Amino acid sequence: MKSKSSLLILIVALSIFSGCFTGREFRYERFTDLDLHKVKKSEYAGIFGQPFKITDMYAGGDKYQIVWYNAGYRPFIGNLSVRNLFLEFKNEELNGYMYVSSFTEDKTVVDISKVENVKIGVSTKEDVISVLGKPYGKVFCPSQLPDFKDNCTKPKEVWEWFMFQHGFANRLVEKKYVLVMFGEDGKVIDLKAADLKD
Repeated sequence: MKSKSSLLILIVALSIFSGCFTGREFRYERFTDLDLHKVKKSEYAGIFGQPFKITDMYAGGDKYQIVWYNAGYRPFIGNLSVRNLFLEFKNEELNGYMYVSSFTEDKTVVDISKVENVKIGVSTKEDVISVLGKPYGKVFCPSQLPDFKDNCTKPKEVWEWFMFQHGFANRLVEKKYVLVMFGEDGKVIDLKAADLKD
């Protein structure tokens, strides 16, 4: 009887101190293979697995589907880690995506100090990648993705770099992002950057 009760105490203790997973695990590392208009709506489940949530909508005569992948780990001691991948399909083709992670092994990072090297009216897509690195998100405008929708009135394409960090009691304490907008000629027409801390 004593051995059974000791085992039960050990199981409970391990579950408390090891934390718990939230959302649904997915093959997040494959987001780097994404290319706009190259992935079909019928293909995403085979690439990433089953999503956490799907939302269908219509705008401007076009059919959109937003596919959300979400996975997190909430430790008993320490900070919450989260991965999010949003896919936007417009008329059956990938129109946009956004990935962000605060897990150590694939944490998305943003260096706000480099933004000054991106020049409006001058910098090309290749220039932007050489300065900021490969973006974590891209959309063709118009888009219904929250981060891009209101920034898609003039550009043809918008790229994003995004990071966040949770602190005590899993509260969001830091968020950084850079949005770069491109015109028809592939050059930067506008950009936004923010470093927000609680």
